[in-house]
Amino acid sequence: MPFIKTFKLTFYREGAERAVNVSGDIHKQNNIEIISGLAAATVLVGFLIWYVRRAISIPIQKTAQFLSEVAQGNLSAIVPKVKNRDEIGEMVSASAEMLASLRSAITSVQHALDEHNRFIRRDAGYFRAKSQLSAACNEQFSRGSRRFAGAAA
Repeated sequence: MPFIKTFKLTFYREGAERAVNVSGDIHKQNNIEIISGLAAATVLVGFLIWYVRRAISIPIQKTAQFLSEVAQGNLSAIVPKVKNRDEIGEMVSASAEMLASLRSAITSVQHALDEHNRFIRRDAGYFRAKSQLSAACNEQFSRGSRRFAGAAA
């Protein structure tokens, strides 16, 4: 019986050692899987940040800079080129249409102002000529009145 007890004890000890070794291996494998998962998640998050920055942030920044230039009066500002076909693309398109409308309005106002100035110059010449004619008539009348008064006296 002592042999059987020794055998059982040895068997249990070897089983326990094997269990500890297997448990250690499983623990190492779990750590590797966790680290691999975290690395993959980090790469995925990095990719998402890069994509969001490229697809959303940069076009919005370019459009904001463009609109700021237009707001400062630079109507020759260049509309940013974006590949987006979403709301950002619509925003850039609307900004381009706004700039075209502003340019057209400024051009219309400039043409109206030029036309107005042309009429003012023409009318100023007319009123200058009328004023000169009126002055000449007054001078003529004055001379005639003096002659008449001298002849009557």
